[in-house]
Amino acid sequence: MPAETFTLAAAQVEPVYHDKEGTLDRTCEWIKRAGDAGADLVVFPETYFPGYPYWRGSVSIPRWTELMVDLQKNSLHVDDEAVEIIGEAAAEADVHVALGTNERSDRRGSDTLYNSIFYFDRSGALRGRHRKLMPTHSPEPRAPRRSTPATSTRRCGSTPSRRSPTSPPARPT
Repeated sequence: MPAETFTLAAAQVEPVYHDKEGTLDRTCEWIKRAGDAGADLVVFPETYFPGYPYWRGSVSIPRWTELMVDLQKNSLHVDDEAVEIIGEAAAEADVHVALGTNERSDRRGSDTLYNSIFYFDRSGALRGRHRKLMPTHSPEPRAPRRSTPATSTRRCGSTPSRRSPTSPPARPT
């Protein structure tokens, strides 16, 4: 049975924009800080890793292409060594992690990026992911419905869509 209370740490931190190694170091630092502070769960912002594609619709096509290639190069993949390192940091800090990331598709030959959240348990295992929209294109396309099922943890329950009874109504996206 989950605990009645848990401590949440909100990592209000910027990535080292389009710098995978720098963002990885910063992520591990903040995971450690959350664990040292006694947090049960640390949550990072949407598209935190390696940054939000802010330039969409505001730069020339050649510059857009350069920036997208750079974003893809610095984004995470479920089999990425960086994901393993983040899991190790979660285990060392004894904290659950919800990490907002641009995720490279695991479909062979695909250059699609997903706006995803990766869920790590306190043992460091990647328990699941939830894919939202594809930053690669306009907001209309949706990710395949291979999302994360509800995940239960020792100290707190988790599900990608759980809403508090006091939460405001969801806005359509």
